[in-house]
Amino acid sequence: MRVQPSSGEAAALVRHQLQLGLTSGVVLAVPVPQQLAAEGQKVEEATRLAVDESLKQGIKGNEVTPFLLKRINELTGGESLRANIALIKHNAEVGALVAVELSKRARL
Repeated sequence: MRVQPSSGEAAALVRHQLQLGLTSGVVLAVPVPQQLAAEGQKVEEATRLAVDESLKQGIKGNEVTPFLLKRINELTGGESLRANIALIKHNAEVGALVAVELSKRARL
């Protein structure tokens, strides 16, 4: 099941949470736009290979994530990086829409 609330509904959720004095956060799961998403099977295979390589090379700690991102990007021919950039931009867009709606509600 996919729930796609509007930015107004998301802002209302945040506002109600604040009014109730709740200190927990709200997570909005924003997917990569379909037309910009990387091909799932390709990324999964690249991820498996990159993780295996990192283990074989003894990569640990804060070196793991940069290694994996770089290697997955190489293995997908740049497809994973394009999808990640699209996701970041889309998250910023959705966050801005929610912030505008929250600001409107604060003035009421």
